[in-house]
Amino acid sequence: MRISFLGAGNMGGALVRAVSAAGCEALVYDKNAEAAKRLAEETGAALSAGYGDLLRGADFLVVALKPNICREVLPEIRGFIESGTAAVSVAAGLTLSELELLLGKMPIIRAMPNINALYGASATALCRNELVPDAVFGAARERIFGPAGEVFDLPEKDFPAFTGIAGSAPAFAFMFINGLARAGVKLGLNKADALRIAAAAVSGSARTAAESGRHPEELADAVCSPAGTTIEGVELLLANGFEGLVMAAAEAAANKRL
Repeated sequence: MRISFLGAGNMGGALVRAVSAAGCEALVYDKNAEAAKRLAEETGAALSAGYGDLLRGADFLVVALKPNICREVLPEIRGFIESGTAAVSVAAGLTLSELELLLGKMPIIRAMPNINALYGASATALCRNELVPDAVFGAARERIFGPAGEVFDLPEKDFPAFTGIAGSAPAFAFMFINGLARAGVKLGLNKADALRIAAAAVSGSARTAAESGRHPEELADAVCSPAGTTIEGVELLLANGFEGLVMAAAEAAANKRL
């Protein structure tokens, strides 16, 4: 299977690394030739000389460009796309119908991964247009996004909600980890140790929430001993609207129109 990547930025790079580590043939092109060369050298992916080379014999074309760049570049590549190729877009906010206008009527999969794909820990949403057969959709799921983390099949109407709680959430989580680490420094830890401890606590909590089968509120209650230390912090968070603020941040991200 040949997977061609248009774009060697953060998300394109993360997916190329995941695909290459899983043993798939990856081909990379970016107008920033130095970025593409660096990514190819780091991952063992092949470096493409241009659109014709990139798309020749490609099973999948992964479009890993910013939406505004997509609007400029995708019409340029239409003439190079072969009939056996399916397009996979990770451009935030570009709908299937918009992608069809840019690429023409062809099999198109829309994907929403997040930055954790860098470490095989992404949450990725997938949807497709009516021209994508089940086998092709399954191959994209398994060969492109499976190595990058957990995959969720969602109707396109749910993509804004997914963006708010999964696409943007890593930034919120990183801020939370940094806040915990700053507290650790204030309480006497060095910053490096505080960051490792905070990240381990958040990572472990995420795993417990995912695997325990228990509601997060129940899990939080289980940590709060009567008159104990944790309830003091929980009470302060609740009094300052912590959960409401998180909800508002996710809604703001979901409602942003590009």
